[in-house]
Amino acid sequence: MKKSIVLITGSSSWWKSKKYRRESFLILMRLKKQKWRLNKIEEIKPHPYSIDTKLYRKYHLFR
Repeated sequence: MKKSIVLITGSSSWWKSKKYRRESFLILMRLKKQKWRLNKIEEIKPHPYSIDTKLYRKYHLFR
């Protein structure tokens, strides 16, 4: 069984980056407890004309 999720892993602001990384960590640890294992991580490139400063990553998981 496979699953892909997109999580926010950073921001241009240091305190927002810390907050988003912690939230992503908690989600990944919850999935790990449910026996999901990490297969691959993809960096999602931001759109050059977007004002959004969040950094996204796509996590590919399997059981």
